[in-house]
Order: sequence, then C-alpha cells, then structure tokens
Amino acid sequence: MEDVGFILLMGLTGSGKSTFISRLTGQQPQETGIGHGLASKTIDITCYTAQYDQTRIIRLIDTPGFDDTTRPDTEILHSIASHLATLHRARQHLLGIICLHRITDVRLSGSAIRNFTILKKLCGSENYHKIVLATTMWSDVAALDSSEQKQAALLREERLSKYWHDLFQGRSTMVPYVDDKESQEESARRTVGLLIKNRQGNTATSVYYQPLQIQREMVDCAIPLEDTEAGRYVRGEILSANRTRLDREIAELEEAVNKARREADEALRRTGVKAGPGPSNTTRQLAARQQQQQQGEGGEQLDTWMQNILPSTSSIGRSTGMIREFFGSMFNVGSSNGGSSENLDGNNKQNAAPLTSRSTSDLGY
Repeated sequence: MEDVGFILLMGLTGSGKSTFISRLTGQQPQETGIGHGLASKTIDITCYTAQYDQTRIIRLIDTPGFDDTTRPDTEILHSIASHLATLHRARQHLLGIICLHRITDVRLSGSAIRNFTILKKLCGSENYHKIVLATTMWSDVAALDSSEQKQAALLREERLSKYWHDLFQGRSTMVPYVDDKESQEESARRTVGLLIKNRQGNTATSVYYQPLQIQREMVDCAIPLEDTEAGRYVRGEILSANRTRLDREIAELEEAVNKARREADEALRRTGVKAGPGPSNTTRQLAARQQQQQQGEGGEQLDTWMQNILPSTSSIGRSTGMIREFFGSMFNVGSSNGGSSENLDGNNKQNAAPLTSRSTSDLGY
C-alpha cells in the first residue's frame, strides 16, 4: 500500500481528537485514550496508522491541547515542534494539520484563540492551505430540544467561519465533522480527503512539499525553539500572564498595608496618641504608647492590636518589596540590565524580547 503521509491533529482538550482517530483506525475508545472529563487523555505525541482506502494508508499524529491540565504550554510546544523537526530531517512530509473545535462552545475562549495563533505561527502563511478546521459535537446540537439553541449553534458556525477566514486570509478550509454514529467514519475520511486532494493537486509544482515555518526555522536555519515565531509568542503569553498575576498580588498587598495603617491610626486616635505623617513615625509612637501601657497608663486593647496587626504589617511590607523587586527585574524591558525569563527548554534566557503578544481574553461569537 502507498503511505500517503502524516496528518497532525490539534485541538483543545475534549474537542474530539481521539474520537476522530478511533473512527479512522477502527481501534477501541480505550486504545486511543478517549476521555469524557476535563482532564486531558493525550499525554504525549502519539502516532497512529489508518487505512484510507484500498490502496493507501495515512499516519495520524495526536497531540495534547494547549489547555492541557498536566503540562505547561512550553512543554507541549516543545513536543510538537521536536516531532515536526524530526519528520523534516527524515524528509517525511506532512499532508497537513486538522484542527478540531467544539461547535458547542458558546464563546471563543482565550485558550482557543491561543491554540489558533500557535497553529498559525507553526505553519507560516505559505502553508495556510494545509490547514483544515473541523467543527465537532454536532450530534450534541442535533440532540437539543430547543430550535433556538440549534439556530444559535448555526450562528456560531457562521461567525467562526468569518473569524477563521480572516485569520488565515481565506486560504484555510473549515468543515463540519459530523460525529453521529452512522456518519462518523465517512465524515472523518472526507475531512482527511481534503488534505490528500490538496497534495495531489500540488504535486506537479511541489507547493505541497514546502516545510512548515517551524520546520524551516529549527532545521534549515538552526533557530532555537524559544526564538522561533511560535516560541516567542508562547513566551510572550507567559510573561503577560505573570505580569497580570503580579499586578494583582501587589495591589492586594498594598491594600492590606493601607488597611493596617488605617487601623493603626484609628487605634492611636482611640488611645489619644497623635498620628505622625508616615508609618515609621506611627510605629515609634506606638512603641512609646506600649511603654506607657506597660507602666499602667494604657489599656489592653492597644496591646492586643500591636501583637496582631503590627507584625503582619511588617511582613506585608517585606512581601511587597520582594514582589516589586521580582516584578521589576522580570519586566523591565529595554533597561540596561535587560529582562530575564524562562525559555522553552527550562533555562534562564537573558535579554528577553519586548512583549508583543496579543491578549487572550475571551472573544464572544
């Protein structure tokens, strides 16, 4: 039989990649790792062989989604990119990439946008014709009782089609993958057939045999993964997420410090001690008041407050300083010392590139 080539399957957890593979290979669900929960069942890159017709076989490469519950995006990208680089070195060409997406998702989530963007940067504009978006979970839509809900799914498909067309400049195909029991295998073969037909149509001009952008970068140009288009995007997303988290933590700590200071001023007011302009003066006055209290001139309330509130204030201040120092060193882009970040191989990389990643906030259909 003719070995037609490889097809990479991408998609978020639960989008139907393993089910798609099982319909083409004839393997039982447990053999392809089909899951029905929130945890990803695809742990690492796995290759399956399927018979496309009487004379041809295809190789299906299953990949974990970039919303995997057990592995960071950097590790997943490293696995996918390394596998693609190995194929290119062996001159094993890719038929294309099938990306599966649940039509039942009411909104286009940040994870989905990130997955699509990584796919775009893996391929490069000259390979958009090798990408097929297959929408799944149509059997769930058919089972809906409400005609309004069914119509809403069709509207989502229409809006997704426009988004996909704009993202890939009209050169990528979007099709429904009909996943009811009677039509699953036929629909899967029809989806794969789009890539096989694309290969046959471009053999004469060798357009089909162009490597993906990530393959050219890593193999032909010897560019480290973290410096590729996909690598820089994922690194930027991580830095952006860390920036947001640290901003939130700093705001919470500063609010806690301000609250402690307000409570200190109130305690001083109740005990008749005049509050100073800054926290250091306040602390000195509190210490003086504590000495008076020990001499019998104060009450138990201030003593309890100082034991409980003042230590936490000092701890919060130290924590705030530590986070500010870490925040500044990590995100002070363009400074003389440069920034630092964790690269895709887990090592520290100096002089990180400026942040240019797009937001991954939810995009409504």
